Amino acid sequence: MSIVKSSKNKDQVLLDGFRYRRDRKSQTIWRCCRNDCGGRASFDGAIYIKRNNDETAVPNYSSSQRTIKRKRKQKEILSPRPSSYDDIHIADELQVTNGGNTFLLYDNESSTNRMTLLSSMELRVVA
Repeated sequence: MSIVKSSKNKDQVLLDGFRYRRDRKSQTIWRCCRNDCGGRASFDGAIYIKRNNDETAVPNYSSSQRTIKRKRKQKEILSPRPSSYDDIHIADELQVTNGGNTFLLYDNESSTNRMTLLSSMELRVVA
């Protein structure tokens, strides 16, 4: 079990491959992060008590990609498909997370062997 921060800086619990968020203001009951799921986990301090509905899950890769596409459309962040490394420009608003933390950690901007490192410091908590 580990507690991580969401992109909105809220606590989330990762437990056995499942992800939970706090149920309202409760300190002991956590609910599945998916809106269509009724899964709940209950904790007494740091001790896990029980879990209801084992269908809660961390989103899969294709679901995450659809969410990213939908959010980009909402923000109207349009960028043309690059034909070379020189055409790649990462907009300033894409270089930070929703919480304002740095997301683009490294970009060598090379025209032949470009390398970028996209991550957030919150990843250290998970690892």
